[in-house]
Amino acid sequence: MKMRVPLVVMTVLGLVSPAGAGNWYVATNGVGAPGTNWSTAFQAPQAGFNAARTGDTVHVAGHTFNLTQQIEWTNRLQNITVRGGYAATNDLPLPGPRNPSRWPTVFRIVTTNQWVMLIDRVTTGTLDSVTITGARYGLAAARQGGGVFISSCAGLTMISCAVTDNWIESSTWGVGSYGGGIFTDNTTLILTNCVVAYNRTRLSGYNWAYGAGIYGQGAGWIQLTGCELTGNWLTSGNAAPGSALNATCPVQMRNCLVRGNTADGGGGYGAVYLGAGG
Repeated sequence: MKMRVPLVVMTVLGLVSPAGAGNWYVATNGVGAPGTNWSTAFQAPQAGFNAARTGDTVHVAGHTFNLTQQIEWTNRLQNITVRGGYAATNDLPLPGPRNPSRWPTVFRIVTTNQWVMLIDRVTTGTLDSVTITGARYGLAAARQGGGVFISSCAGLTMISCAVTDNWIESSTWGVGSYGGGIFTDNTTLILTNCVVAYNRTRLSGYNWAYGAGIYGQGAGWIQLTGCELTGNWLTSGNAAPGSALNATCPVQMRNCLVRGNTADGGGGYGAVYLGAGG
């Protein structure tokens, strides 16, 4: 009689998922742990980031998450994908129906003087179909970033995201701000089909402001493809260049729409301003 057991064992082993390719779930109506399906989903996005390891995907329900603390995505998490827009209605099959237009995922900060997201030293991370909104800063010192602060990242990609309605405001003399919507430093950032809209940097007195929508500096570059930069508003008593985009790093824009951005005050000019190196 021929032995067939080894063949069966090999077939079963072939169905096992590769190690490190985990899936985590975040929803406002989950029970909070262990986050392995929609029923047991983490309620806070930060818990999903904390659970993820290299190569994992964090699936986020099409819910509005009102945050009291900024989300921190740090160098511990490499090659992570965070994907929003799920119906999150049942556990079979997972992850289930996804339509970001019908089920938008919104990260909204409800505490003042915090970013919505801090992304630091991440490699090949992807943020897909998430809205970042609600940042409100009252400055007592120079400020970098309103909605998203990104530092020392390599190959960070944002796909079909919206960064909207983030504000930096101050009447304190001698302060400045950079990037009301997105601030990047020493980062390679790829934006595809994203909307950066209605972000505001408003400073009075002898102050300076740069890039109400996006500001980029340092080593690295920014690439925008199929993006819309609209309705961003930059006001300063001193300098206010680049209401939509201001950068000293290289920038590449393809098939983008830039409209309705405003720069006013002392020295206010231009929707897109590229300084030395930009």
